[in-house]
Amino acid sequence: MNTTEHGQTDISDGVKSAIPFPQGSTNFQMTGASNVSELSGSQKAALLLYSLGTDVSVEVMKHMDPKGAKALANEISSMSLPNSQVMLELLQEFNQRFENQQEALNEGARREEAERNSTMPFKSLKSLHPEEIASILADEQIQTIALVLSYLNPEHAADVLSCFPKHMQSDLVERIASIDEIPNELVRNIEKIIDEKAQPFFAPESAPADMSRRMEALSIMLQRANVPSDDLLSRIGDVNPNMAKELRMKAFTFENIIEVDDNVLRQSLMQVDPELIALSLKIAEAALIDKLLGCVPPEVREEIKDRRDLMGPKTLMEIEDAQREVIQATKIVMGQA
Repeated sequence: MNTTEHGQTDISDGVKSAIPFPQGSTNFQMTGASNVSELSGSQKAALLLYSLGTDVSVEVMKHMDPKGAKALANEISSMSLPNSQVMLELLQEFNQRFENQQEALNEGARREEAERNSTMPFKSLKSLHPEEIASILADEQIQTIALVLSYLNPEHAADVLSCFPKHMQSDLVERIASIDEIPNELVRNIEKIIDEKAQPFFAPESAPADMSRRMEALSIMLQRANVPSDDLLSRIGDVNPNMAKELRMKAFTFENIIEVDDNVLRQSLMQVDPELIALSLKIAEAALIDKLLGCVPPEVREEIKDRRDLMGPKTLMEIEDAQREVIQATKIVMGQA
């Protein structure tokens, strides 16, 4: 082997000077060991590298410590080749050791993954469909939804995110990106609440389908259907009037208020603080604003308009909370009608 200009040993030199191993022949003359058991560990390593060829051997030696690489190169340069049967047994032994080590690494990775999954918050949600998770989180505050999504794998979280209205999606993404470190105790408390809400979605497969779960899923489907929900509900009502009524209530959104009978809406708005009504209309469409203002007494109408006009900036979460108050009051009166 040669030395570099700095006096260091050129490790690859010993390998490059070796005669190429005669691949594919079983009749050439061989000397050396007649049995794998006769080979030392360093001889096995040298023969293995020799059989892989110069280029591969040089690359392997680059990752070894200089002293060990030099010793192995010397072994390669001075060794006698065994017969082809010994070489075959050696390669089989190496292959078995490699597979055993790979399996050990895979098993370790599986254990680590299982341990992470067993302690990862909100792990119970991983087996649910995105629409089911969205329905569980629908009435949670937006920062809670963002927290839960941050613990799901990216693909699953993206599917759940797509189930929310467009105006919420950007806000959720922003909140996920800005989540600070949250105390583990608080995360576990939120997880307990979410798990309790998710229980109806984990009914045994042999049990009858849970009506509440089916209703939640159907209400989500109605909100995202490509045909008018009134058409679908009318068809369902022909078969099951009670189910159609319940679905109409579950699928009810703030925008649906424009379809509510004026008398029902008047009774509903009497139960809601004018400040909340003003806040709920902060980003509403003009037609919906006119609808609500037309269903309150004149003096209350002016108060709501003044509060809305003078109201400072509000977060989307605050506006949606106010809208939920109006929705809930309207649902109660509709249920009694």
